[in-house]
Amino acid sequence: MSQSDADRNIIPNDIANFCRKQLNDIEKYEVLVHNWIPDVDFKFPTSGKRNLKFQHSWLRSFVWLVYSAAEDGAYCRYCVSFGSNSVGKGGHQNTNLLVQTAFQDWKKALEKFREHQKKKYHLDAMEDGQNFKLIYEKRKSDVISEIDKGRKKQQLENRHKLIPIVRAVLLCSRQGLALRGHRDQGSLSRKMPVENDGNFRALLRYALDNGDQALANHLNTAGANSTYLSYRIQNEIIDAAGKQITTNIVQRVNKSRYFSVIADESTDVSGIEQFSICARFVDKMDEYKIREDFLCFIPVEDVTGKGLANTLLTTMENIGINLANMRGQGYDGARAMSGKFNGCAAKVRELYPEAIYVHCANHNLNLAITHACKISSIRNCIGTIKEVVNFFRLSNKAGLVLKEKIQMSCPSAKQTRLLKFCETRWVEHLDSLSLFNDVYEHICLSLEYVDENNLKTIGVKPHALLASIKTPQFIMALTVVKPIFSIMKNLSVFLQKEDCDLSLCIDYANHVYDEINEMRCDSDLKFKSLYAAAKEMADKLDINLVYSDYANSAVVFVCDRSLICFRTISTSVFIIYSFVLLI
Repeated sequence: MSQSDADRNIIPNDIANFCRKQLNDIEKYEVLVHNWIPDVDFKFPTSGKRNLKFQHSWLRSFVWLVYSAAEDGAYCRYCVSFGSNSVGKGGHQNTNLLVQTAFQDWKKALEKFREHQKKKYHLDAMEDGQNFKLIYEKRKSDVISEIDKGRKKQQLENRHKLIPIVRAVLLCSRQGLALRGHRDQGSLSRKMPVENDGNFRALLRYALDNGDQALANHLNTAGANSTYLSYRIQNEIIDAAGKQITTNIVQRVNKSRYFSVIADESTDVSGIEQFSICARFVDKMDEYKIREDFLCFIPVEDVTGKGLANTLLTTMENIGINLANMRGQGYDGARAMSGKFNGCAAKVRELYPEAIYVHCANHNLNLAITHACKISSIRNCIGTIKEVVNFFRLSNKAGLVLKEKIQMSCPSAKQTRLLKFCETRWVEHLDSLSLFNDVYEHICLSLEYVDENNLKTIGVKPHALLASIKTPQFIMALTVVKPIFSIMKNLSVFLQKEDCDLSLCIDYANHVYDEINEMRCDSDLKFKSLYAAAKEMADKLDINLVYSDYANSAVVFVCDRSLICFRTISTSVFIIYSFVLLI
C-alpha cells in the first residue's frame, strides 16, 4: 500500500522540516537522534521511465543518510545540522545537494553518496555532530569547561554561597513574611540595626550568629556589588521558585491526564483585573489523591467571554498543560463566564467539547442566600446589624463602652469586638450574627450609655440605632436568621473542600434538605421554639413581644420558601441548579 502525499506531509520529524534554516540545539538533537526513519514496509514512490526509487538498504550502508517522505529525497543529517559551520569563505565546496536540496537522482545514488562522505565539510560536520551529542547528553563537558578546569569549581562555590540566601528567601515566602524593611541596602552587619532592615536580612544575621561559615566567607570576600542581597536578586529567586513550583504542578496535572480548570476574575487593590487559574485533578505521583492547585494569576484587559476564554487557554498552553485532556470547567455564574453562547465556558467548549461547565456549587448557594435575604424583614435586619457593627468598630469610644459592658457580665470573654460582615459570601455572616445575638443585651445597654452621655461618635446617631434594634420585628428576624445560617454554613464549608465528590455532596445536601423539610412540616412547633427564644431576648430589655402578632406570620418567617433544589444534567454531572434559602 503506497504512502499518500497527505500522510507524508504530516510527519513532524521529517528531515525536510529542518532544512534551509538556522537550528537551535533542541532541533539539532532531533535531527541527529530522533529523525523520522521509514519502516521496512514503507513503499517508496518511483520516478522516471525506469521507475527507480530510494532503497531502504542505503540507510544501513550510510549511517548519515536520511530519507524525506515530504520531498521524496535524501539528506545528510550531519551536514543539515553542522555543514554550514565547516564550509565558508574559501571552502570551494558546493553544499547544495544532500544539505540544502534533497538528492533525487537514484540512478547515481551510490556514486554520489560515496563521493559525499569523503568531502571535508562532511567529515567536519560528522565530528561536530558527535561532539554535540556527547555534550547535549551530559556525557562530555563543553569546550569552555574543558579549557577552563576551574570553572566547574567556581560554579559549585557560587552555588554554595547562594544556598543560605535562597533558603532565607524561600522561608519568608513560605511563611508569608515581608522580605524588606525600612533600610535594607548596603553591606550586612552582624550588629542589630537601629531601624528594622527586614526579615530577609534578619534571617541571614541569624545564620551568621549560628556559625554559617560559607555565608560569612562570601560576605567578607564579596565586593560591594556582588553580595547577592539586593531586592533584584530576591525577586529573581522568587520568580525562579515560582516557575519551578508551577512546572511541578503542570507535570502532575499532565501525568494524571484528565483534569478540570477552575477560574475566576476580580479586581486587585491596584485596580487591575486579575484572572486566577487553578487545576483540579487526581494526583498519581505519590498516591491517588484529589488536588486543587493554584497555577497563576494573569492580568486581563478584555473581560468578555471570548477574551477570558482566549486568556485562559493561551495561559494554560504556555505553562505546558495538555488542553486536550480538559474534562471540566468550574466558574461562577457571571454572564461573561457562563453565557450560553458568548460566555467563557461556551467558547472553551467550542474547541474542547468534553470540557463540561459546572456552576460553582458554593457560589450558587451564596446566590440563593442573597436572593432569600431580599425578604424585607430579613433585609432590614441584616442592614441594621451592619450599621450597628460599623458604629462600634469605627468609634473607639463606643467600642470601649461595649467591651466594658461585656467584661462586666462575663470577665472571661475573649471576643469583645463585633465582627465585620463578609461582603462577598453571605453564608459567612454566621459568625457576625452569632456574636451579635450573644451580646445583643450588651449592645443595647452600650447604645443607651453612649446616647445618654452624649459621647462623640462618627456616622449614625446611637439613639436611632437603638430604636431600630429594639423593635419586635428586628428581634424576631434575628432569631430566625441565626439557625438558618447555621445550617447553610456547614453545607458551604463542605462544598469548598477540595476532596469532596459527587456522592458526598448529594448526601450532605439531602441531609440539609431533610432538615429544612422537617422545619416546614413542624412549622407551628418550630415557630414556638423560635418565639420563645425571641421572647427571652425581649423580656430582658422590657420589649413587648406578643405571640398573636407573629403566630399567623409563622409561615412567612419560617416556612414559605422553596427548598433546596437539585438537578442532574444529561451528562450525569451533578450541578446544584438553585438554592433558595428557607426563611
